[in-house]
Amino acid sequence: MIVTQSCPRCRGTLTRVRDIGETYHSCVQCGHVVYGALPTVSALPQIERSDRPTAADRSEIRRRQIRRAKQALAQRQAA
Repeated sequence: MIVTQSCPRCRGTLTRVRDIGETYHSCVQCGHVVYGALPTVSALPQIERSDRPTAADRSEIRRRQIRRAKQALAQRQAA
């Protein structure tokens, strides 16, 4: 069984592991192990989300920098 966004440490994906004599859940991303019952959704820490859009990768950041530099250059030339 796979439970998404359930790791108490990193909000990663937990998978059920059946070992000899016991069953536990292990996080795929950070390796955290949860023995016994899974924590409820309300017990998980809430991650604050920013209203500002974030860049997906470095290429997007670079494109924004180039666009802003071109806009600044155009404003300087117009003045």
